[in-house]
Amino acid sequence: MKNIITALMCMLLSVFSYGQCTHTFNMADSFGDGWNGAAVNILVNGTTVVTGATITGADGTETFEAATGDTIELEWTSVGSWPGEISWTIDDGEGNQISQGDTSDTDGGIANCGADEEPPTACVHTFNMADSFGDGWNGAAVNILVNGTTVVTGATITGADG
Repeated sequence: MKNIITALMCMLLSVFSYGQCTHTFNMADSFGDGWNGAAVNILVNGTTVVTGATITGADGTETFEAATGDTIELEWTSVGSWPGEISWTIDDGEGNQISQGDTSDTDGGIANCGADEEPPTACVHTFNMADSFGDGWNGAAVNILVNGTTVVTGATITGADG
């Protein structure tokens, strides 16, 4: 049981141990009077992280968190009365521009936090097997799967442990 818990902890840490970083949504209005009713939601992996981003002057920013590899999308709730004046860019966690557009664009790009924030690639797990009578599993066997892929087929023991 202890080894199963260790394996689960390693898998969870693989998913959650690498951090998110701050990305910046930069908004601009070429006339300088704001987006005149235009508003946009920002989604990361399909979840809304900013609701109703807009500006009332020439420019402004909104920040949001995303991890390397996350998908960023825009959902325009209104394009306002002067959509031709609207433009935007998104900068990743290192300050590099990853996308740009206007009210007709919804692809915000792929998040990037830099090389130091890459998720771990693998964990090493030990699967200990035991038989309390010491005569093995008597033909019983187990398959071990990781993320739905079989990595060990037919693991069994013939003595007290293995």
